[in-house]
Amino acid sequence: MKSISRLLLGGTAVAGALGAYEFWLKPRMFSWGATPEECSHTWPGDEFTPATVGICTRAITIQATPEQIWPWIMQIGQDRAGYYSYTWLENLFRAEMSNTLELVPEWQHRQVGDDLWMAAQHNYQGRARMTVAYIDPFRAMVNVAYTDRDSALNAQWAPHGSWNFLLQPISSAASTSPITRLIMRSVLPETMSPAARAFSLFWDPAHFIMERKMMRTIKRLAEQAAAQPTRTPSRDLQKHA
Repeated sequence: MKSISRLLLGGTAVAGALGAYEFWLKPRMFSWGATPEECSHTWPGDEFTPATVGICTRAITIQATPEQIWPWIMQIGQDRAGYYSYTWLENLFRAEMSNTLELVPEWQHRQVGDDLWMAAQHNYQGRARMTVAYIDPFRAMVNVAYTDRDSALNAQWAPHGSWNFLLQPISSAASTSPITRLIMRSVLPETMSPAARAFSLFWDPAHFIMERKMMRTIKRLAEQAAAQPTRTPSRDLQKHA
């Protein structure tokens, strides 16, 4: 009887923990910094996975123009400036990541079809990458799973979801105090196996921690650059693209 009681208590505790995660913690992680309107809004990239099982929308306010923020996004990638996050955590996943906290002209050009490397190319049999499926300069970069490369580029369909960088200006371009919202939109796959759902219990918190750090670092770097009126990084760097 005691063993049965312990099993019941253990099962109840696990169920309670899972319930707290699913209905309290996860919704907060999946909407960190974002307004209800930003979460429900249709953003570039959503159309690639119309039957998604869920969407994660995070946002942060940056005191800079989209043109001043965009260069930091363009050089993201394991083979470029890294992800401006916790390298020790990224490297737990064999990413072999390092961060560059300055703008590099050679890393400022991306186009549809380019690879966005998430880990070193020699790890994971070269599969740790996404494909840039859509770019609207200074506004949006949509990235899909590499397995969806052909369907995304040819039929605008990415059943495995997307990871998207979005910039939404709040003030006018002529404003003396420009404000932009950096919105990170993760569109989940159309289907998820039980194993994938179980793995998400570990991956979702790790991704939240890393992505939040990335967003805060982009904010800091862009605002520092914007505070130096003699520098116009977006224009200078475009000359090298």
